[in-house]
Amino acid sequence: MDEKDWRFIDLLYKEKSISKVSNKIFISQPALSSRLLKIEDEMGVKLILRTNKGVEFTEAGIYLAKEANKMMIYLSKLKESLLQINESSKNTIVIGAGNYTVKYRINDILNNFKNLNPHIQFKIINTKSQDINNLLQDGTIDLGFVCNLYKWDGKKDLLEKEKVVVISKKKITLKDLPNLEMIDYQTDLKFKKSIIDWYNSSYKASPNIGIFVSSLDLCLSTLITNDYYAIVPQHLVENDLRFHTLDTTNGLNSLYRSLWILYRDNFQENKLLTSLINYIMLNFK
Repeated sequence: MDEKDWRFIDLLYKEKSISKVSNKIFISQPALSSRLLKIEDEMGVKLILRTNKGVEFTEAGIYLAKEANKMMIYLSKLKESLLQINESSKNTIVIGAGNYTVKYRINDILNNFKNLNPHIQFKIINTKSQDINNLLQDGTIDLGFVCNLYKWDGKKDLLEKEKVVVISKKKITLKDLPNLEMIDYQTDLKFKKSIIDWYNSSYKASPNIGIFVSSLDLCLSTLITNDYYAIVPQHLVENDLRFHTLDTTNGLNSLYRSLWILYRDNFQENKLLTSLINYIMLNFK
């Protein structure tokens, strides 16, 4: 039985007349009678008895009719839920970005955009820069933020080149770094390489790694209780008086963290996404 059959049985039980059902759903009486026989054959039971007053449901027919009513209610709720999901997805923008970018660079601007567009929903997928391309290409995300480019052929815009600084609990100078231990942390591979390259170029040696931690936030909590130093994006410790900071400009050798926004070529098909991209380009700082 399909939806039309359930509806037919539900209506027939309520109307007790094939002619009345025929007028309601604009299907001929012979076609409905034929369909009823097929349903009875499929179920293996007699569902109705014809009388001078119309039709009378058998015990099995009454049971099936009540189930048909339940099915119609269920299908109605199901369709309503699917429509709500569909409408919700039209107002949902899926964004791929790393921990640092979400927490320290785009959180405020997304909240500001949402205040202007209360109907919008953001879904954030936390991932590495090198995975953003695939997520964009397969449609998992609508928008990606990366600190380095990994062979992306779609649309891209450079949002900023953020200074990278040396931070420590105690006051130090750049000359002190070869004699101190550095905190290494999990981050984008290209960004990590840029830090190592900067250090190698500045000191003709590799940094002395004292400890490895899994995130920038853990890096800060470790640093506050130990005499390590760390090389981090500037906004991580902006206005944080717990740490001393040093500019990484060492002669002509400076260190920056780029932030790119990536999106597909067909982004203009989604007006809400287009509006968000334009808003970010105008207001990011």
